[in-house]
Amino acid sequence: MTAEEVHVSTPTDRHVPELMNDMTAQITHLVKSEVALAAHDLRIKAKRGGLAAGLGAVAAASSLIGAIALAAAAIFALSYLLPAWLSALIVGAALIAVGAAAAVAIKFEVSKATPLVPEKTIDNLREDVKALKGTS
Repeated sequence: MTAEEVHVSTPTDRHVPELMNDMTAQITHLVKSEVALAAHDLRIKAKRGGLAAGLGAVAAASSLIGAIALAAAAIFALSYLLPAWLSALIVGAALIAVGAAAAVAIKFEVSKATPLVPEKTIDNLREDVKALKGTS
């Protein structure tokens, strides 16, 4: 083939039905891509929510078991130096501080998982609308 035999179609060479078919196919592809992106975003958010729930369970279980075992041991150990009531008060305050730290970690993970909105998809759709309107 020579350069003269190759014909590149330009928008003016195409008929309206062809252009409409292309536009329909492109819009369909765009919508499918956006739906796939939304599903991906929601999967990530759900995983973070699951991680936060798991951290919550670990924090609760370990706090309870650790509190029971260590509280008794710490109270007994401190009771050699201080009155038993003061030993129990110190150990209780320390356990509350540990629980507060776990609660802060849970809050941090939950904040990553919420809101359950596909943010990347929404941003892309806004860009797509701007492109369709012909604005930047």
